[in-house]
Amino acid sequence: MKKFSISNSKKQWIVILCMLAFSWGQLKAQTIHIAAGTVMSQYDFVNSDGVKSDFLKKGSGTYYRMGAEFKLLDTLQMVGSTTSKSFYFSNHRFLASLLTRLQVETSIESSQFNAVGDVIGVAFNYQTNYLGLSTGLSYQQPIIKGWALKATGKVQGIKIVQGNQELQGTYKDLTLDPNFNKFQVALGWELALSKQVNPGLISFVSFSKSNTMNAESAGSTSLNFKNTMFSIGLRFITNKN
Repeated sequence: MKKFSISNSKKQWIVILCMLAFSWGQLKAQTIHIAAGTVMSQYDFVNSDGVKSDFLKKGSGTYYRMGAEFKLLDTLQMVGSTTSKSFYFSNHRFLASLLTRLQVETSIESSQFNAVGDVIGVAFNYQTNYLGLSTGLSYQQPIIKGWALKATGKVQGIKIVQGNQELQGTYKDLTLDPNFNKFQVALGWELALSKQVNPGLISFVSFSKSNTMNAESAGSTSLNFKNTMFSIGLRFITNKN
């Protein structure tokens, strides 16, 4: 069965859309956020014979993120308004309530995708630093007394900025390795539990997963990252009730 892949042209459009969404989010954001945590990575490597490696083990690294969120519908902007839009949503309260809980989220992310392993007693490890730009659509469900649960689907573009392979006391620069240095697209999701601390501040913890989408092809190697992230963070409310 052929593995799903994304063409280079589609990757370029994804990046453009991410950048546009990020710029818009910074201008219209209801909240901005910062977060830090840990990422655990599994390298999914397939050699040129189509054999998947079993000698690479999960590694851990740091994860940082900053970005912004904005609602698809901001009811504050419609208060006292007599536009057709405000009139429509005043007569469709359920739809208005749903759209106010939907947000577009954009962020810049820094991640270390690391791994360790050994073959016939020879140990090696991989240490990398990637920068990424992500965007996603989220739904936030209030629970009780300022608590809320948010689910987000994400698409991310990432590029390596530094990386080394250590093998028997020697090092290889992974920014020169075609399996690592190309632009990559990852798809993923996130669950976050948040608590509003005061009118201008929200704290949250999050759990997320992402997979890069590099295609496997006969006669060449392929590498994908399967990542699990745990983070804690703060959201700063820029548009208070």
